[in-house]
Amino acid sequence: ESIDFDGAIQIEIRGATSNCCFDKKQYALTTYDEVGEKDNVSLLSMPKENDWILNGFAFDPSLMRDYISYQLSLKMGQYASRGRYCEVILNGNYQGLYVLQEKLKADDNRIDINKIDPDDNEGKSLTGGYITKSDKTEGIDVAAWYMDNYNGWQTAFIHEHPKPDEVTSLQNQYIQDVFFDLEREASAHDADLENGYPAIIDLPSFIDFMIVNELASNADAYQYSTY
Repeated sequence: ESIDFDGAIQIEIRGATSNCCFDKKQYALTTYDEVGEKDNVSLLSMPKENDWILNGFAFDPSLMRDYISYQLSLKMGQYASRGRYCEVILNGNYQGLYVLQEKLKADDNRIDINKIDPDDNEGKSLTGGYITKSDKTEGIDVAAWYMDNYNGWQTAFIHEHPKPDEVTSLQNQYIQDVFFDLEREASAHDADLENGYPAIIDLPSFIDFMIVNELASNADAYQYSTY
């Protein structure tokens, strides 16, 4: 593992509201080897990968809420981004206290799903896995579809796996239909195990998700920054 990683990285500012409203920025970074190839490394005892997040605790003056919430989710048996506290010095300038976290992505040690390919367009292969996020669009993000939220707001749904430029029309339609089917059955309060909303979602993980978000008072819960 690397406690004192010495190697090339690419780093960028991430986030929407946190970027425009706070001097302390959020960062995403990728680790590289000496020949310029992405390098999977173990940082602070976390499983090897090359994509990482530096969480600067926007909207969290306690500097603990996110960390405790993710740890609670992990202890409940649900995956959440692993993290370790660290201090960040960027280009010689002290940035403050952060949590180094795993970037959410399809990986055996992160979101452990079947990796879908462009030719997976029928049968069981069409069912995924998928990673979709509801969020504000930023950078190269492209909304695949929108769904109504409260008070007239709409939430954008964005493909993470497969990527927007890789997803096929059949794959896009399949996963979109799952969300709209869930909306219809939940709105109808159809709790039938075979045909209602319990047939579409995994109830225990949804309940765990809601408990953690309520305990954390997550202002983005159920609308933004949700995978």
